[in-house]
Amino acid sequence: VTGVQTCALPICFPVTIINTINFNSNSTNANSTTNKNSSNYATQIHAGYGASSGGLGLNSFNIMVSETGIFGEIIEIGGGIGYSRFFDVDVNMLPIFATAKFNFRKKSDSPFLSVDGGYSLNLSDGIENSGIYVHPKLGFQLQKLRIAFGYQMQQMPFITSDGWSLKKQFLYGEAISINVSYSFKVS
Repeated sequence: VTGVQTCALPICFPVTIINTINFNSNSTNANSTTNKNSSNYATQIHAGYGASSGGLGLNSFNIMVSETGIFGEIIEIGGGIGYSRFFDVDVNMLPIFATAKFNFRKKSDSPFLSVDGGYSLNLSDGIENSGIYVHPKLGFQLQKLRIAFGYQMQQMPFITSDGWSLKKQFLYGEAISINVSYSFKVS
């Protein structure tokens, strides 16, 4: 096991690369590593649109970058950072999140299930108005291109009324999302 640090844009993530053992009968050394051209981690660039949904629906545009480790060709785990613009409330957020993805097949063309979860810093109204970010998605990967539909939830302050008074509450803005990603392995 070798520890490596990889960087994508302005962020760095520690990535553990697990060397595989060569069981090829043509090899003279059973402990040598193989597939040196294969990478055990990948970088994804995501863009998406969220259409207002639920009681506190918000339309949004998102652009994200994530870095993931690949385990057994079907599981990806990592982290990312991005930018979200919520048009209805004129708010800009900076999500910092963990991400997990499960491919249903060990092929480059596969349906997948993924979830991003973390915390978004409110760039418009100050850090005290920041909140939890959750974004489950179901999609299909075609080689390096991913298309996914999801349900984006972003906690942020809303002013609510009980008929007599106004109060600030941290509630979830919701959106049904469509996302397009490009994934590339980093060597």
